[in-house]
Amino acid sequence: MDLRKLYKKNEFTMYSPQADTRLTPGARQFLIDRRISFEACRAGKKKGSASDRRCTADTAEKATEINPPTDWLLLKLLRYMEHTESLVLLAASQFYGNTEFTFSEELVALSKWIHQACKLCQQKKSAPHVTFWGCTAAELHARAAGTACEWCWESMPKDEKERKNILWLYHVQTAIRNAEPLLLEVKYHEHSVKTWCDEVSELFQSLDDILCIMMEKCLRGLI
Repeated sequence: MDLRKLYKKNEFTMYSPQADTRLTPGARQFLIDRRISFEACRAGKKKGSASDRRCTADTAEKATEINPPTDWLLLKLLRYMEHTESLVLLAASQFYGNTEFTFSEELVALSKWIHQACKLCQQKKSAPHVTFWGCTAAELHARAAGTACEWCWESMPKDEKERKNILWLYHVQTAIRNAEPLLLEVKYHEHSVKTWCDEVSELFQSLDDILCIMMEKCLRGLI
């Protein structure tokens, strides 16, 4: 019987497969994620012995240390999103203090998308496609692809104020990009080809595109 269906029907804390049953990698990870003890070292030991039970518990504990449960990874992702949201708002405050109100408002709007993504991740729900400046996600990606926002000192403006603006936007962009490996890590432990993680990844890609466009505006003095 499929372990997921069995667990959904009646939750259990220990699983003892039959002698001729071998756990698949997916089934083993399912048990580890939920801290369900299972007999992983039966050879040479009498079934049900104290040594066998101790070996089972130790094996499950070590495996959990190597492969942390999905909930731990999700918590790490959520905390990082909260950190990124606060960073975007800090950047918005910096632009507002420099009387660059348009960019400040755009960063606040961007932070709201991150806040929404954080809530959706917590509920493990798919994220909507980003719309910004009246553009769809696909249009934003096309615009970003046409920019020359690759980071290099040679392209930095000489004006100190403009340099600070670029650095703030670059700092925000790198924070947004760093969410990708965390999302991939959660997706890997979800054991699914297509999950809500993919939708959130696409949302963060759109935010990355927005930052590319904003940096291009700064470089061209259109701020």
